[in-house]
Amino acid sequence: MSKTNSNKKAKDNGIEQAAMMVKLPIKRRIPEYVLKLSADDLVAQHDRDFILSFFQYDIPIIIGTPQEREAALKQLDHIEAICVARLVISPPKMKRFIEVLQEHYRKYLEGKSSRKAAKETIEK
Repeated sequence: MSKTNSNKKAKDNGIEQAAMMVKLPIKRRIPEYVLKLSADDLVAQHDRDFILSFFQYDIPIIIGTPQEREAALKQLDHIEAICVARLVISPPKMKRFIEVLQEHYRKYLEGKSSRKAAKETIEK
């Protein structure tokens, strides 16, 4: 790393630390160019940081009768899984990431069970 890059990184870290000390609010923005992709698979790795790799299956288009499609599928030796995103997360941020996911998953399950109960009530 060059001295210029090293100085810039130190300066950026200093600004980040100063911003955290004065408790500046974070304004989150998602630019239009950021893609929203679905992930069919996930690989988690860790060393000093955690690395989450998200994959999307690239299933070939197979047409024909059900028997022709089944025969074509049996000839495949694998399905490609293409990495659509990789996140590198520090251990302290990973702890918070897990907490947020658990909270949202709990809310999802609660909403799912209340929707199911409401549906059963309506059907009676």
